[in-house]
This record gives sequence, structure tokens and C-alpha cells, in this order.
Amino acid sequence: MTKKVLSALELLFTNAKCALMIPTNFAFGFAAAFITAYIQGSVVSPVYGDDHTDDEISDSQSQHDSRVLLYSSIAVGVATAMSMPFFYLKKKAGTPLVMVIGAVCFVFVALMSFLLEDGPLRHILWLVYIVYGCGRSIWESTTKAVFADFFPDTPQAAFANIVLQSGLASTIAFFVFPDMSPLQKEVTLGATAILGAICFLAATAIHKKEQSEEPEEGYMSVNDGPEV
Repeated sequence: MTKKVLSALELLFTNAKCALMIPTNFAFGFAAAFITAYIQGSVVSPVYGDDHTDDEISDSQSQHDSRVLLYSSIAVGVATAMSMPFFYLKKKAGTPLVMVIGAVCFVFVALMSFLLEDGPLRHILWLVYIVYGCGRSIWESTTKAVFADFFPDTPQAAFANIVLQSGLASTIAFFVFPDMSPLQKEVTLGATAILGAICFLAATAIHKKEQSEEPEEGYMSVNDGPEV
């Protein structure tokens, strides 16, 4: 276990591509925390306080829990259902486009929360969770494929970095988000997602340069575009 952690850290601190993928993984970790801590906690449906009867409080809590389960199921279902369409799009249009779409999905979640008050936002949560599910689908499939392509010689360290980076983001959000205003959460998520797309494109440029310098390496590139 210690060896895996050390190899992951070595890759992170010695490989620019791995470091450039940090914002992408942070964006997913922040998005998951944003959905859990803010959307599910404050927007999905209000839970009555002590100024209501026990029955009313119990009723509101039950409705809240049911809606959280429903919306969470939507996100998971969309993430599963969209994995194949995004894989097809990646084969036809290239990985960079799909990764940018993933970043846009998380920006959309932050933007909808910024533009709408809790009441109006509550009416389109189905859309927010669908778009979040698309972003999650891309992170769970395409992003992991990117790491496999970027680091074919160190797959264990590469995948350990995915867990390390996204887990660190979730941990940071767990402690920091409760003390942040909704606007601060939205800006954090949106800015991290945008930075993730930019840094991914930079990592792709580095990877493309490395491949051009070693043309004999025949594995599939993250830069593969439309088939002809």
C-alpha cells in the first residue's frame, strides 16, 4: 500500500501531465461535494425546523429523503446510459471534445445554481442532475481512459492518482464548503472545471509532442480524432 502511494506521489511530482490533470479531478470532487452539500442539503426540498410540529418535520424530512434518492438515481442512471454515447463521440470526434463537454457540464451545474434562486432552481433540478450525470459519466470513463493513455508504463500509479486527486478534492470540500456561501461554492466549482479543461488541453499538447518524438510507440493516442 505504501509503495503504491509513493509511486503515485512520484508520478504526480515528476510528470507535468499528471499535475495538469489535478483540476479535472478536483472539478469532479468539487461537483460531487456541491451536489451533496448544497443542492441536496438546501435546494432539493426544505426540511422544517423546530417551529413546526413533529409530524410536519417528519413529513418534510421524508419528502426530502425521497427526492434526494430520486435525483441521485437520475444522475447515476444518466452516467451509466451516456457512457457508450460518449465513447462513440470520443472515437468519432476525439477525446479533447468529450473532456471539454465534461467540464462544461460541471460549469452548467454551478451556473444554474448562480442564476436561479432555490425556488426556481428546485423546479429544474431534474435537468441539473441530468447534466451532472453526463459530467460524471465522462469523468468515470473518458478521464480514466486518458490516464491509461497518458501513462501506459505506470498504470497503477496513474489510477492511484485519480483516486488521490478526486479524493483530496472531496475531503477539502467536506471541511471547507460548509463555511462558504453559495456564491463561493459556485465560483469554486465553475472556475475549477474551466481550469480543468484548459489544463487537460495543455497535457494533451505535451502528450502529442511526446508521441511525435517516439513514433514507434503504437498504442492509441488520446489525440485520436475522427476515423477516416
